[in-house]
Amino acid sequence: MATRGGAAALGLDAGNIVVGALADFTCIDLEAAPLANTTDQTLSAALITGGDVRCIGATIIGGRRDEPRDI
Repeated sequence: MATRGGAAALGLDAGNIVVGALADFTCIDLEAAPLANTTDQTLSAALITGGDVRCIGATIIGGRRDEPRDI
């Protein structure tokens, strides 16, 4: 709802996850070492306090997979 409202405020046709729409999002690798022993309840905290580049499984920008870069 927040993304739809923000997009509408900017006059953009965006903010929905639907077939055919562009999307920007990150896929989290739940098997990454920094997330070991996390639960559904502790996942957000683990990402915020100890997550790093190893936790990123993929990044989708404009609906297309972005190639990983060395940091």
